[in-house]
Amino acid sequence: MSTNEKEKLREALLEKMVSQSRSDFYTFTKAIAPILVPDFVVGRHIEVICDTLQKVSEGEIKRQMVFLPPRSSKSLLCSKIFPAWHMGLHPSNQILCVSHSDQLATDFGRSVRDIVNNELFSVVFPNVSLRKDVRAAGKWETKQGGVYVADGVRS
Repeated sequence: MSTNEKEKLREALLEKMVSQSRSDFYTFTKAIAPILVPDFVVGRHIEVICDTLQKVSEGEIKRQMVFLPPRSSKSLLCSKIFPAWHMGLHPSNQILCVSHSDQLATDFGRSVRDIVNNELFSVVFPNVSLRKDVRAAGKWETKQGGVYVADGVRS
């Protein structure tokens, strides 16, 4: 295979991934997670969680709780990648992240904001961007009217 053919194949695969990421949370996760966790491994539980969260975003599931052992990527998927993907699909929505502490909630907010501000996210969701004047880790807004707020339970 020539270098030109390899480059065309690479571009076609990237285009397909970008297109699928707009409607498939699992595809988006496989693209974004390695940016956040370089040694990210996709296990079967990741696929199941992604499928479930996709149904949450689509309104098919109204309430969902995820119980897994530590280091199973619960926070990565549910509190970081999913809110960003959902905001990409619905940039005028309001998202509230509540955690046991202000610090953890703020860390989640910072991660979600950084994903939304990431170049790959911008390629997948070109019509979504952050407002420049409201970009704190615990509270930020999209130019499309969306709001993300992160607080601890006692806030």
